[in-house]
Amino acid sequence: MRKTILLLALMIGLANFAVNSFAGECDICVRTIPKTYPRPCKVKVCTEEIDRCTQVLCAQGPCGKTYTYIVTQVTYKDVYCDGTTRIWKTTI
Repeated sequence: MRKTILLLALMIGLANFAVNSFAGECDICVRTIPKTYPRPCKVKVCTEEIDRCTQVLCAQGPCGKTYTYIVTQVTYKDVYCDGTTRIWKTTI
């Protein structure tokens, strides 16, 4: 009986993981706050890529020659355990 209950719980857990991973949610989630902290803290649950934009820019070298280069700007969203979010951008 215990093996059946354990197997059923394992199958439900795997099914929930499969549904969440295909629904666009994060694969790694932090559900509890570590007890080593004296006060509640924010724990980052996941980081999602929101947007990726590529631009071709022109510049001029020291000798006056014009050249082009490509800049990619990526926008990310951090999600924390208390429901707050933080949006930030970086260029690569």
